[in-house]
Amino acid sequence: MKTNEFIKKLNELGYNVKETEHNMIVRKEYTHLAVIDKENIYGFKYFYHNDKDLFKLCVDYTSTPIEEREEEKKYYLFKIDKKFYEYEYLNYNKYYNHWSLGDDIEDAQYKTKFTWNEIEKIKKKYNTELCEFVKEVVE
Repeated sequence: MKTNEFIKKLNELGYNVKETEHNMIVRKEYTHLAVIDKENIYGFKYFYHNDKDLFKLCVDYTSTPIEEREEEKKYYLFKIDKKFYEYEYLNYNKYYNHWSLGDDIEDAQYKTKFTWNEIEKIKKKYNTELCEFVKEVVE
């Protein structure tokens, strides 16, 4: 389970989360109900509270390996020398299996955001280092 999914489900149950460097504290108003260890799998303390949905959610989340809890970062690839191009972002047309330069807007037809693994696959498939592009983290 991803962290953002965990927090969303907690909010739906009426709980909120306070994050510290090493923990996430699940609370209702000012009462601490659980403390989730952000650095160790299966690590959480559950304080007496009669909510089996909360307990199950904590077990599900802490059972997820640490490295699988966060969303993988995505990147735009944009042309270094953009003075010759009106549109400078690498775009993949999913319908026509075609690469082009365009804007940074991703939609049903165009993919403009790529994970690190996807970028590595592009490099390998097309035998390129993509030196003419700069990676920009998608916020």
